[in-house]
Amino acid sequence: MQYKIILAQEDTALYRWQLKVFLSSVVKLGVSPEDIILLAAVNKQPHADFRKFEKYATCFYYEDTKNRFYRPSCKPYLFGRFWEEYPENKEQCFFFTEQDMLLTGLPDMHPAPGTWYWSDAGRYIESGKYEHVIGLKPNTATPGGFHAIGKGVDADFWYKVEEDSMKLFEHMCRYLDPREDRWICEMRSWIWNLWDKGFQTEISRELDFEYGKGPRRNVHLYHHLDDRLFNKRNYTDKEPFEDIDRYRVSPVVSASRYIEAIKDCRDNFLKDF
Repeated sequence: MQYKIILAQEDTALYRWQLKVFLSSVVKLGVSPEDIILLAAVNKQPHADFRKFEKYATCFYYEDTKNRFYRPSCKPYLFGRFWEEYPENKEQCFFFTEQDMLLTGLPDMHPAPGTWYWSDAGRYIESGKYEHVIGLKPNTATPGGFHAIGKGVDADFWYKVEEDSMKLFEHMCRYLDPREDRWICEMRSWIWNLWDKGFQTEISRELDFEYGKGPRRNVHLYHHLDDRLFNKRNYTDKEPFEDIDRYRVSPVVSASRYIEAIKDCRDNFLKDF
C-alpha cells in the first residue's frame, strides 16, 4: 500500500463499537493489520474489547492525564505521542480516518512530496476568518477536512495543533455565535498549520465521501455525520447491535449504508471477534 490507515481516539464505549463497525468494513478489503494503526488514550490499561482489535490492527496505547475541556484535542495529542515515539513516521504516508466511518474501497493515491490530500469540507470549515486567533495569517484557499493523506510532519507539529485547537475552541465558545461548529477546531488547526509550514493541499475526488444525508452515491468513503435517521450519540454507553433492526430506511438513502453496516458487523464480524 502507498499509505497506512491511522485512527486516534479515546478508549470509550462509543468509540469501541464504532471501531468494530469500521474494522468490519476494512477487513473485507484485505488490509493487513500492519497497515492499520489504532492509537488510543487509555486510563492505565485499555478495555478488554480494545485489546481484541489487536487481531485486526496494530494498536498503541497512551495515557492522557489532561482534563480536556475540548475533547477532540486528544487526537493530535495521540498523534504527537506516536510521532515522538517513532520519528520515522515523518517519512511514512498515512491515510487519516475516523472511527465513525466505512471504507468500501481504498483511495487510489500516489501522493506527491509536500502535498496533503483532503476530502472537501467546504460545507463545514471556513478559511480566512479565525486564523489570527492562533497567530497564523489568514488563508482563503478552499479548506479540506475530516480525511487526509499525507506525510512530512513531526511530533512538534502535532503538539502545536493540539494547543492551537484548544485556544481556538475557547475563543469560539466565548465570542462567537453558538451555531458556529466549534467541535471541529482540531481540524481547522490541523490544516491551517499545514499551510503555515508551507505544505500544499489538494481536494481529491478519491476522498469524496457520503455523510448520511440525501441519496446514496458511488463513493468509497462513508462518514456518519447526520443524526436524523440514526443518532450515534444515543449509544454512548451501550452498543446499537441489539436495537439496529428497529431502524428501517430506504436502501437508496445515504444513512442506510451505516445502518446496514451495523447489522452486517453484528451478523458476521462479531461472531469471530
